[in-house]
Amino acid sequence: MPISLLSLALAALVITLPATVRADSATPGYKKFQEFKVGDQGKEVLAKVGPVEASFDGFTYRVGNAFNNLEQTVISRVRLAGEPAEIIVAKQSGKVVRRQLSSPKSFPPLKVPAASTTLLPGMTVDEASKKLGAPPYLWIEFAMAANAQKPDEAPPVYQTLIWPDGSGQLAALVLDGKIVKAEYQGGGEALLSSAPQPLDPVHPRIPRWLMPAPNNNGVFAELEGYRAYLAIPMGTSEADVAGALGKASSISETKDKNDAAKITQRVHKYEFKDAARNISSAYMFFFVPPAGKDALGANDGVLNKKNIFASTVANTMRPRHIPQGLTGMTMAQLEAAFGGPGRVHEQRLPPDGKEVTVYGWGGQGAFFAMDFPAGASAGTKTSSGSSGDKDELASRYEEYVLILP
Repeated sequence: MPISLLSLALAALVITLPATVRADSATPGYKKFQEFKVGDQGKEVLAKVGPVEASFDGFTYRVGNAFNNLEQTVISRVRLAGEPAEIIVAKQSGKVVRRQLSSPKSFPPLKVPAASTTLLPGMTVDEASKKLGAPPYLWIEFAMAANAQKPDEAPPVYQTLIWPDGSGQLAALVLDGKIVKAEYQGGGEALLSSAPQPLDPVHPRIPRWLMPAPNNNGVFAELEGYRAYLAIPMGTSEADVAGALGKASSISETKDKNDAAKITQRVHKYEFKDAARNISSAYMFFFVPPAGKDALGANDGVLNKKNIFASTVANTMRPRHIPQGLTGMTMAQLEAAFGGPGRVHEQRLPPDGKEVTVYGWGGQGAFFAMDFPAGASAGTKTSSGSSGDKDELASRYEEYVLILP
């Protein structure tokens, strides 16, 4: 893979921080956050800040102004004086391309009229600070890609500055000490219900805090159909599944493409209705020939896969949450992102005999799932689906900071 434009340009990168950022009343973690910057060698920074709590290799970081250029990176989650932070390092250059603090607790509220103050594009940080009566905190710093037509130029580096007021925060995207755009971001429920920012072909969107997605899997756990589905293990005979669940709502068969007389797979679909909750759900059970046979006989299949086919459980997740699920995450990390335990969306028994359980979150409009092979402590493969507003669907991991404890 050729060295990226970002990797080349970062070698000569000179950082220009805003003229005034918060120094007094800063937390210990915030003070340590000021000890390194974008463009520093990632290995040296990580050695300085202490042990890495979690690392996610191979993350594709979007760093182009037009969102066309990509950089392969490693995400590292660390603690700065006990406060959660994240550092993203480019794999080719080894340099820091993004740094952030990951908890609002790192930014004590300021006595400023944040909600009622308008900051206009082009205003300097000093002018904004005077208007608000206090300097901001530096929340996030990140590099963008070099201009493809001018690869020798250093890439622009943006800062996200914030003035928190206890109810939310005034956030400004800053380039070269001047405000590009700003918005007031409400806290609490306002974070969950906020409309997406329109896509900007020139500048990135202003990052926002992201609360974990409200988890709807507790509803699944109470459904009779889901409990019955969970109780059927891989390897169960077709006859025993029918004995436990009754007559299937429908049965479909797959025949050998070279011999129509041979049935190679049979799928049973079971539908349930929870009248008390007015929730419908459907489940699929896949059967293959028993050992030693190349075709299915009458009711003699062996279960090698099952999944949740559909449900009317209300979805509480949004597409902006989906990118927070990263390959290599543990179940605890996924639960932190998606608001609680996942449901068993699918189980399958591959030819190698190593059972895979797929845990899912969300539902119609926004769905995320992660594969966990038997015995694995971290997820190995993600899958997802989403629909709706185009600006919401364009949500990227880099545009939101998941609030971590």
